[in-house]
Amino acid sequence: MTEKLIQNDAYTLLAEAKLRHVEENQMLQIAIHKGQQEIVDEILKYSLEHPMTWGDYLKRLVFDMTADEDDQFDEFTDEQLKERIKQSFAKNGMANRGSMNPMTKSTLSGSIDKWMSKPVTAISRPTAFLFAFGLGLDDEQTEDLLTYVLRSSNYNVRDYKESIYLYCLKRGLSYSDVKEWLTI
Repeated sequence: MTEKLIQNDAYTLLAEAKLRHVEENQMLQIAIHKGQQEIVDEILKYSLEHPMTWGDYLKRLVFDMTADEDDQFDEFTDEQLKERIKQSFAKNGMANRGSMNPMTKSTLSGSIDKWMSKPVTAISRPTAFLFAFGLGLDDEQTEDLLTYVLRSSNYNVRDYKESIYLYCLKRGLSYSDVKEWLTI
């Protein structure tokens, strides 16, 4: 479980530097393993003071999904990120879709700037599912998104909408399939 946590937290540059410090420092690892509370408190305090934004996460995810060998992460701009997100949404049949609710007229273009700067803890579950379908994630990637990035619970199968999302993600179905299931 720790490996996944470290992998997903690497999506923020701030956490990546701090975690690299932990990975490279044997004495720090031993202190954490022994449960030295002041070390654990320092790491938790740092995480609270430097919250990962949704844009940080998306930047690493989208870069990893779309980058060519010659692309450099440091040169990947926010404008390029937004353009690649829009392209992915369009490719996945969700051109400018800004909500999982098929009846809503909100647009991706109108909301993306607001979402990019929000801490991941302020991102709603429906927004996470919107990006899961828009970016073409599978059920396991979406589970990681919910549990390790948003620090939320896994799929809520008691919620009929999330059950539909899970069903569609497991079977590689698109947003149009979600809409069909939601209107049955």
